[in-house]
Amino acid sequence: MTARATSDSFLLKYFEPADISLMIMSAASLSIVLALLSTYLCSKYQAFGAMQITTASLVFALLVIVSFLFITKGMGVEQGIFIFAYMICEVIVILPMVLFWGMAVGILNPSESKKWFGLIGAAGTCGCILAGYTVSLASKSEMVNELSLGLVTILLISANIILLLKGEKLKVPTHLSSGKAVQRTSLAQKFKVLFSGRQSVLMTLLVVFSAMALSVIDINFKFEVRKDQEDLYDFFGLFYTYTSVTQLILQLLIVRAILTRGGVMAAISILPTLLILTSIGAIFFGTQDAIYVGKFITQVVFFTIEYVGLQMLFLAVSKQLRGQMNSAVDGLTRPATIATISLLITYTLPFWQSGSESEIVLKLNFVVIFLCGCWLLISRLNYKEYLASLSRMLGSKKMDFDDEPQAEFDPKFIEELKVSFRGAEATDAQLLGEFAIQMNLPGWNQEFKSYLDSDNQALRKNALIYLARYEVENVLNLLIKKVLTDTQQIQTAFINSLSKSDHHREGGFFIGFLKSEYGQVQCNAAITLMNFEDLKTREKGEKVFNEYLYSAEDEKKQMALRALPRLQNLDTSLILSNFLSDENSKSHKLALQSLNSLNLESLFSRIIEMVRKNHYKSLICQKVEQCGKIAEDILDQKIRESLENKDLEELSLLLGFRLEATEIKKNDEFEEWLRNLGDHTARDALEILYVRKIAVSTKPKELLKWARKNLAEVLIRAKKVSSLLSSVPDLSKFDTLTFILTGKQRELTKLLTEIISILDRSIDFEKLFEVARKKGTDAQSEVEEVLKGALNPKLADEVMYATLTTPGSGKKMEFENLFDELSANSSSWYKCSLLLAMYSKNYESHSDFVDLALRDSDPLVRECALQTLIENEKNQEKIHESCLRMIEDESLGIADMATNQIQVA
Repeated sequence: MTARATSDSFLLKYFEPADISLMIMSAASLSIVLALLSTYLCSKYQAFGAMQITTASLVFALLVIVSFLFITKGMGVEQGIFIFAYMICEVIVILPMVLFWGMAVGILNPSESKKWFGLIGAAGTCGCILAGYTVSLASKSEMVNELSLGLVTILLISANIILLLKGEKLKVPTHLSSGKAVQRTSLAQKFKVLFSGRQSVLMTLLVVFSAMALSVIDINFKFEVRKDQEDLYDFFGLFYTYTSVTQLILQLLIVRAILTRGGVMAAISILPTLLILTSIGAIFFGTQDAIYVGKFITQVVFFTIEYVGLQMLFLAVSKQLRGQMNSAVDGLTRPATIATISLLITYTLPFWQSGSESEIVLKLNFVVIFLCGCWLLISRLNYKEYLASLSRMLGSKKMDFDDEPQAEFDPKFIEELKVSFRGAEATDAQLLGEFAIQMNLPGWNQEFKSYLDSDNQALRKNALIYLARYEVENVLNLLIKKVLTDTQQIQTAFINSLSKSDHHREGGFFIGFLKSEYGQVQCNAAITLMNFEDLKTREKGEKVFNEYLYSAEDEKKQMALRALPRLQNLDTSLILSNFLSDENSKSHKLALQSLNSLNLESLFSRIIEMVRKNHYKSLICQKVEQCGKIAEDILDQKIRESLENKDLEELSLLLGFRLEATEIKKNDEFEEWLRNLGDHTARDALEILYVRKIAVSTKPKELLKWARKNLAEVLIRAKKVSSLLSSVPDLSKFDTLTFILTGKQRELTKLLTEIISILDRSIDFEKLFEVARKKGTDAQSEVEEVLKGALNPKLADEVMYATLTTPGSGKKMEFENLFDELSANSSSWYKCSLLLAMYSKNYESHSDFVDLALRDSDPLVRECALQTLIENEKNQEKIHESCLRMIEDESLGIADMATNQIQVA
């Protein structure tokens, strides 16, 4: 800041108005050259090494300038020295600051940055206050030039000493880098990498538009100062003192709140917003003095908030690249923009200075409003890219394939495939044949006919499947004669294909297969005929099918059962119930293949029992799903009955079956059913399934509204669990409770993940939380930043607490407090954990709870209660009476424990 006040004073004191813009451009051009050099130094020695070399070089340059000022005093050559001194001071204003922030963002994560950047800025501001006041005092001396430059030199020497003494703390350790070490390639290659990505381009545009707006204000401010002020050293010293005092107040009281609550987006958008409002005010009041307000705002807000926000954008770059990228994007782009704007203003000086005061105000402020509007837009795009880049760094960015166009085949391509199919080798011909069948490509009849006599069964099978679908009646009759001499597999495939073709209602094609040498083919053909409306045709099929179904041979019964799923219009529940009651599990699987909307209600009690035991659950769900609306209505009725009976276990089972086996749409009644589960252990898992289902079936806008509404409710439950988990004492007695709460937290985290994924589908939140758990504080800070972008700062903090809280990390609770929190919970797991955590003193206070647990419907709770009673009850007679009663328990484990205790006693 001392350099800033000195350079501004040199500029306005020793140069004419026409030269001001050219001097600014020259200084910016020198900064560009040095920024290129510093980028190279950053890639070779990190930002820390570049900072050391740069400050030492600037100290040397200043010593030379001060020496020349003393030597040449009174010789009339001061003008040339002042040119060089001004340019060096301008470089000092920009380059060390860029390199310092390159170091800072290299060693801090987003959370640390928000915590410390404000305080770092406040410390710097104290220096600025001192600098401004010192320059103001120095302005009273005749040797003001030498004193100002001497002060800058002393301050840079002090900074260099600090770097030498404490440098190790400012280096980025290679093992902490989130990327590979930077290869030492040429400067051109480095810039090709830096500016090839969307992120670097947007950051460059942000610097460009901000620098353009600030340069326009700064240059016009200098015009006004030169016109209005006489003692320039005194004015700039006091001006920078006042701005620095304001900065300090902001940094101590406001900056951290803005960064933590508003985040990066607030930081990078506050300044352009304020400048737009200031320009509107200037136009309204029509005064040029508003430029002082604009400059004051830029000086205060830019260095306290805006620049910090810009530096935080670099946190989405790998640590090894941050210093180099900062030097290039900020250190190079900013002076380049300043140089360009200065040159432009020089050649358009009449535009800025001619006309009445109101005209000058209008022109200036409309330009500022336009530039700040672009600045705001680029800020928004930068923030979105910042979040996306953090997600990519954490490996949680989703690839979106939803908008991929469906394949459309060029007729020429299909024709070329057909030609290839004719003379292809067996393997290629099989693949091409299956492709033609799957894609339902017509017009390949002749090509497939050429494979009818092939020795390769797979090729013959493909040919007959295709021809059964597309050939005419007379050709099909000839094909059937040929098929009847082939294998069972080919005959079955031919019947299947024929039943799906346009000839599926022509019974004559299927009657011939009743005489097949294969029993399974006869059954398949018979069932197909039973679907016909013609009575005679149907009777022919029934006669053959019944011979197999009621045969004394199990093998023939199995054949009939395999064919039964083809039957479409008859209720087969009586047939299937016999097979499902059979002890042969193979019959169960075959019978379930015939489950359909006609027999589902009759077989439901048997089906739900199999689901309860997890027997063929996947197959049952698949078949029930095919039943559609009928299955949904049956299940909904059963669920309502279980609610009336207050049977939570049955309700949980039915809800799970409904979720897995049927289509689910967002439904208030279904959500109420889930809420009725209360603290049931299955509730969270069922809600996860529900969210996944409605995410597919619900309209996006409606789904977003639902997700925002329900996120708060789930967060309350998740935070309560995390609070309990953090409070569990680190004692072996509480291991069960810790285990249960950890599992509960894991389930609620999955539920939160599903809901948050609705709000932002571009991020894999499951992967995001996994990274936060496994990779330490830096990763957690980056995850928090992504969450704040997807949700909002408050919700993000709550989600982080709910998902990442670890056991015993909070204030420990006594057993009594935990008992008060959990004893009213209906969950068997919580009851067990409380019983196992009891010491004898706790048992004395809660013996009634143990007595109730001995009569609980859950055998696991009864077993834990009996163990607690035996360990802690001092009245042996009570133990004996309880054990006598528990000997009759239906659970063998409990009965054995009671028996052993009686024998021991």
